[in-house]
Amino acid sequence: MGNSQQKEVDLLEVFMDSQEPIFNSNSSGCEEIVKTYYNNSSMLESVKFKLDVSMLNYSEIYSKCFNSTIPSNIFNQPYLLPWYQQLLWTLLFAIMIMVSIVGNLIVIWIIVAHRRMRTVTNLFLLNLAVADFLLASCNATFNFIFMLNSHWPFGETFCVISNFVASLTVSTSVFTILAMSLDR
Repeated sequence: MGNSQQKEVDLLEVFMDSQEPIFNSNSSGCEEIVKTYYNNSSMLESVKFKLDVSMLNYSEIYSKCFNSTIPSNIFNQPYLLPWYQQLLWTLLFAIMIMVSIVGNLIVIWIIVAHRRMRTVTNLFLLNLAVADFLLASCNATFNFIFMLNSHWPFGETFCVISNFVASLTVSTSVFTILAMSLDR
């Protein structure tokens, strides 16, 4: 059977394949640029273009090596939306996140503030409301900013925390619904 999903297309790979004669004709000019990044010609001879990814700015190297034939936004922000689509998505996400945060806070407040609302079923609903509130407030907003900009500006540590919160809250919701169905 196998995986029926199509492979994700790498825009840079497609562009480079379509422009192959340009790349082959100017590849000798790249040696000078690589030397300036490494500042050591002996290292260049041993590396032979197997470069350390963390040390390079691909946009700058390719634009210098290949006479600016590759648009720099392919490297920096390959999925940048037009402004009117960004505005529409921002409005939709803002409404969705605000309704989620306010609605879940109301459910949390009602169950916590009123003693007679503390039944087993309502405690399951409280657990769902807390998980959904955390997902909306600690994850959805930041992932939306990432979706708009094709860039994560919040640092590597918060990236790990955000992914953990997403996994935690989704699994909490699933297991709470499972517990509710077993309780019935």
